[in-house]
Amino acid sequence: MFRTLIATAATAATLATSALAADVNLKPGFNVNTGTVYAKNVGADKSGRFLATVGCSAQGAATCPDPAAADIAPYQNPAFPNVATIKFKPLGGMKTAKHTFPFFGGLAWGPGTYVLTVCVDAGNHQAETNEGDNCQRFVKKVKRPAIGATKFKPAR
Repeated sequence: MFRTLIATAATAATLATSALAADVNLKPGFNVNTGTVYAKNVGADKSGRFLATVGCSAQGAATCPDPAAADIAPYQNPAFPNVATIKFKPLGGMKTAKHTFPFFGGLAWGPGTYVLTVCVDAGNHQAETNEGDNCQRFVKKVKRPAIGATKFKPAR
């Protein structure tokens, strides 16, 4: 009888958990030219509030540009050091939200290859049907300008 009660309790707990699980699945996106972060809920149900983070790493001799302190201040979160943090409101099923960093266009990207890692639901506070697809890497390549590529008009 004791084994039956344990099995029945375990089955009930599993069914209760399944009934509470929402069809929410958040996936990241990023436009490396505009600095726009995308969060898409590919599930059918509405998510709760969540955070997204964006980090930069450079390959070779390149270094990631640092935004001005005043520009990055609204995106700093002590729980997520060395990355920019964005707060997203609840997102309906099959909906996309976006945020563009207003300072991104003014960053001085030197020649090189940069990897920008975007994670939605940073901290895993949102129950999802797939927790394994919350982070994605996006590559930004900046080429050296060609010698003599400066355009100018001759003086008249």
